[in-house]
Amino acid sequence: TSSMGDDTPQPPLARWARGVFSFLKQRFAQVTNPPIDHLRERHVMSITTRLGGRTPLLAEGPGSNTLREYESFLLFPSAVDELEAAGACVLDATFDVGEGPDGLEAACRRASNEAAIAVRAGAGYVIVTDRNAGPDRCPVPSALAAGAVHHRLIADELRARASVIVDCDDAREAHHVACLLTNGADAACPRLALETIHELASTSRLGGDADSSEAQYRFFTAVEDGVLKIMSK
Repeated sequence: TSSMGDDTPQPPLARWARGVFSFLKQRFAQVTNPPIDHLRERHVMSITTRLGGRTPLLAEGPGSNTLREYESFLLFPSAVDELEAAGACVLDATFDVGEGPDGLEAACRRASNEAAIAVRAGAGYVIVTDRNAGPDRCPVPSALAAGAVHHRLIADELRARASVIVDCDDAREAHHVACLLTNGADAACPRLALETIHELASTSRLGGDADSSEAQYRFFTAVEDGVLKIMSK
């Protein structure tokens, strides 16, 4: 592992606790065959994302054109708000700190159960969010929450009926977003990262000449390019 350039201690052996994303590693071949260059061959790679319930592949009807199409798998908070207004099921991925470590598994099970009930009732969008986190509410790591909901919907044969959107505060870089996508998320909103960039740009602490909107778009571009590089492997 260290020969790949990562000389930091492995998470289980590290002196300081690290997030769940640090425990997840990329598994890839050094060279694809044929090789893909995500920069020079961008025209054959797409990050266009469609959200909503999928109709059966062999059937065609009015429900086939109800998907929402986005240019990227990264969403701004305003897009998440639009999905909520469209009837999305919002799952609280937090738990009371008084529950202790046992509250983590209970929160994952609760979110999974609520997701299955909502999708059976017709919800086409499932938003997993930790926005209620605070001094008394501990957030569930978004990779765990997304994976729990995703696999529960698969087990109940409901996964194609809805899209899973993760609205979280712990995703900050391309590796984090890639982990969310591979753990079952269809789209992600890195809310805290966007709010932090806005705050730094608004107070001239970010550096450079970009305003808050431009800085947020540049952040999205950097993460998207990072995920495309991972996809190209």
